[in-house]
Amino acid sequence: MPPILTYRLEAMATDKKAMVLWLIEGHILSRQEVTYLVNLPSIEPRVRVVVEMGGAREFSWSPLADEI
Repeated sequence: MPPILTYRLEAMATDKKAMVLWLIEGHILSRQEVTYLVNLPSIEPRVRVVVEMGGAREFSWSPLADEI
């Protein structure tokens, strides 16, 4: 897991359930990087991942696994 994420999880208040990792410009990520982000919540259950994948002018949501 990336050191910055580990550091933030260690510093997170004990009464918090989870942390959201929100990435913009996700369309530049490689397939391997997206696969890692899909699997990250199973590696660390306190992490939720949101990745902005496109430049659309409207909001739409789909599971990140569908982007692989």
